[in-house]
Amino acid sequence: MENTINIEVIRALLHLASKKDFRPHLAGVYVDFQSDKTVYAATNGHVLGVYTEDAKNEHAFKVIVPYDVVKQLKPKTATSKWGKLIYDPESKSGRILNPGAGQDLGFTSLPNSYPDFYKVIPDNTSGETAQFDAEYVYAFAQVNKSLGASKPGHFKIDHNGTGGALVHLSDENFVGVLMPCRV
Repeated sequence: MENTINIEVIRALLHLASKKDFRPHLAGVYVDFQSDKTVYAATNGHVLGVYTEDAKNEHAFKVIVPYDVVKQLKPKTATSKWGKLIYDPESKSGRILNPGAGQDLGFTSLPNSYPDFYKVIPDNTSGETAQFDAEYVYAFAQVNKSLGASKPGHFKIDHNGTGGALVHLSDENFVGVLMPCRV
C-alpha cells in the first residue's frame, strides 16, 4: 500500500511525541490514511497535536512512524514537502520515500494501538485559568514554527481549568491539547 505523506507535518508533530516512554507506541507520529483525508497525531501524554488535511488516499490504513525515523527526515525544501509512505500491514514494515531530499527510510511500525485521542479534545472550554509546563508551551511554539508561522510564539490557548486546554496555532488544520500542571 502506498499513499502520499506530508513531510513538513510529520516533522512538525514530532515536537509533541514522546522521546522515551514506557509506552513505546507514543514514541512516534501516528498517521491515519482515510479515503478523503489524512490525520496525523502525536502525543506524550501531556500534550497532543492533531493535524488533518484533505487527501484522496488510494489505501486506507493506520501506522505509527517511529520517532527516530521521523527525526531523520530532512527539513523542508522547495521540493521535499511531499513524500510517499509505503506500508505492508502483514509484516508491519514500511518505507518513507522523500525524493526531494534523496531519502528512502525503512521502518517497522510501533507496536500496540494508538490512544483514541479524539476523546481528549474538549468540545468546549471553561475559560478557568490554569498553569502549564513551559516546556510544553514551547513545544507548541516549535510546532507552529515548523508549520510556517511568521510569529511562532503567537498562538491561542483556551484555558479549561483542570481539564485539557485547547491550543490553536496559525494553521487551521491543527488542533492541540495541553494538560495543566497540578501546582
